[in-house]
Amino acid sequence: MNFSRAIRADTGRVRAEGRVVSKGRQVISAEAYVKARDGKLLAHGTSTLLVLQAAAGR
Repeated sequence: MNFSRAIRADTGRVRAEGRVVSKGRQVISAEAYVKARDGKLLAHGTSTLLVLQAAAGR
């Protein structure tokens, strides 16, 4: 997570939004944003995830 602005008690309620950017069979890319009530960006981040199949019989 990368913080663009301070999030303090007086910031008030914030909103987190996330979305999948790309989804393959094993690799998923996602991104997220945290915004203040006035729409200003407070934080953002990305993630790349590797999805593994469970072993048979488990």
